[in-house]
Amino acid sequence: MNRTFVTPFDRDDMYNLASALDDICDHVDEAAGNILGYGVTRIRPSAQEQATVIERAATKLQEAVGKLEGFKDAKRELIELRDLEDEGDRLNRESIAALFASGDDAISIIRWKDIHEQLEEAVDACENAADVLEAILVKNR
Repeated sequence: MNRTFVTPFDRDDMYNLASALDDICDHVDEAAGNILGYGVTRIRPSAQEQATVIERAATKLQEAVGKLEGFKDAKRELIELRDLEDEGDRLNRESIAALFASGDDAISIIRWKDIHEQLEEAVDACENAADVLEAILVKNR
């Protein structure tokens, strides 16, 4: 099969893209696992905002991956993904600063800091996937 099946782009590129997409899922799963494992019963609004950024980034990634067929220009989606990563960084900084200013107990702060950082890792993984996707598109133009 390695000699007869020709993919539209390099197998290593496919593997790198699949790995990058899997990393996003891993970080989201880890954040959800932390929420369950820590016994969180109420989601902080700032975590909901971070989740919205992840959802928007995943949608942009889906649109950009869809442009692999025919190697269409995905520049707009990739720029928007980088903007979303900047927004995710800002939300993470603000969320953690608010945690430490909240006066909540130390255990709660530690729990939420961990969750916020894991959500930020998911956003960073979206940007990494965008980088892999961009490399594939540039390589195949």
